[in-house]
Amino acid sequence: MVRAVGLAAVLAVAFAGRGRSAEEQKPGSTLENLKAAYQAATDARARYAAFAAKAGEEGFKSAAPLFRAAARSEELRRPKLAAALKELGAEARAEAAKPEVKSTRENLERTVKDKTAEKETLHPAWARQAEAEKQAAAARTFKAAVVTNGEYVRFCQQALEKPDDWKPAGKEFLVCGVCAYVSADLALKQCPICSAPRSKFESFK
Repeated sequence: MVRAVGLAAVLAVAFAGRGRSAEEQKPGSTLENLKAAYQAATDARARYAAFAAKAGEEGFKSAAPLFRAAARSEELRRPKLAAALKELGAEARAEAAKPEVKSTRENLERTVKDKTAEKETLHPAWARQAEAEKQAAAARTFKAAVVTNGEYVRFCQQALEKPDDWKPAGKEFLVCGVCAYVSADLALKQCPICSAPRSKFESFK
């Protein structure tokens, strides 16, 4: 059962601005950041789909739906990023890179590394830049990604710590069809990020 995630509490820490690196303090323009985010979501969607297939091959029957949920979450983020790009007069274009697939353990470790960097550095910096440029839609998208990436990291760390628990089938993951939030809380009644009702969530198991 997933603990409730308070968006305001998480973002208060993520966007406090303490200890920011030079890279964080000087992000690109929101247009550049949106293009990078759209490409990243396109690549991640393909990567997680491939990771799900590998997890199935290796007998990690509960890790496979986690990666399928992650792939769906990335897919749902793309239209929001595309809409934000359109507001800036740009077209969303991206072609997925061929995924590098290793063992499920290595794939989980890769996901933890990638999503931790996005959660702690990249998306907070991009959100601050979007707010500075008064691009509210882009800022909301980046902020929502901070919370969702935190959930990815937590699930993957659990799988790395107790891999045998992730071999039998039985774990189920929910993806909000509105904001792409990922949860394993089956008692969830509404999305903690966008307040969408449970009926808007897709199930992966």
